[in-house]
Amino acid sequence: MILGIDTSCYTTSVALVSAEGKLLSQQRQILPVQKGNRGLSQSEALFYHIKQLPSLYGALLAEAQAVGYLAASIKLVCVSDRPRPQADSYMPVFLGGRSFAQVIAETLHVPLHLTTHQEGHILAGVWSSGISVEKPFLAVHLSGGTTEILLIHWTKEGLVIEKVGGSSDIAAGQMVDRVGVALGMAFPAGKELDTFAWENREPEGLLQNFSYEKGYFSLSGPESDLQRKIVQGVAPGIISNTVWRTISRALAKSLKELATVYQCDQVLLAGGVAGSRNLRMRLPQLLPNLQLFFCDGAYSGDNSVGVALAGKYFILDKLSNS
Repeated sequence: MILGIDTSCYTTSVALVSAEGKLLSQQRQILPVQKGNRGLSQSEALFYHIKQLPSLYGALLAEAQAVGYLAASIKLVCVSDRPRPQADSYMPVFLGGRSFAQVIAETLHVPLHLTTHQEGHILAGVWSSGISVEKPFLAVHLSGGTTEILLIHWTKEGLVIEKVGGSSDIAAGQMVDRVGVALGMAFPAGKELDTFAWENREPEGLLQNFSYEKGYFSLSGPESDLQRKIVQGVAPGIISNTVWRTISRALAKSLKELATVYQCDQVLLAGGVAGSRNLRMRLPQLLPNLQLFFCDGAYSGDNSVGVALAGKYFILDKLSNS
């Protein structure tokens, strides 16, 4: 088995994947945020990760044992130790997962592989969506704090990732959370705002302008305008649908241009915000000439499945041949 561990700003997550790429068990727990607040400090999030990891790991092993796999079957531990595959990418929350992973790897006398949160999202999307990796493709990383459009080259050594577009200021997830909390929803507000908009689809939502330049768009203006409209008493159904309509239009505008520039006809969408039913309904209508592949909803949020898969795709063969 391959053990994957991910400790992001929102969720503690652990997973076990077989050498063949079969998901054997996954456990995750959202970090608790007091209602009305819009997130946690890094120190608070790190505290909750350290508190939650032992019980999640115990539940993970129990579930794997129920289908015939013991802890001794773990031959590789993979963990996300930073947000992105860049030298200057760092967040303290990932120290919790890395420390826990190092203890497990040393206890079991198995190798430890470091990967990133972003690569985990992409790999979970590739694994669950059926997108072809034989040629470069565009990937949209949509999560609580990230809205990036990436050009992906798949190699035997790993993913080659180039940022080519996305939000130039706040992330789509930040827009969702800020508007959702202003409407009285709990943080993180993604699922609740998505469900509310889905159940109140009759208003199409307002057509908002956003600044745009060469694959990059701004969401801070639309978010501020929606905050004013909430105070003015605009109906929550209109507000919630405007959020998803604006994000969909901004992404579609960028993807149309970037697909032409980089000659890509496949787009992968991964990350927690990419699990939105409203986005999955709207984007194909806006991008009929592109093949859109959405990460399976069960794995689109912060999770360790893709982190474990980094070991299967890029490390396992090297260990077998060493």
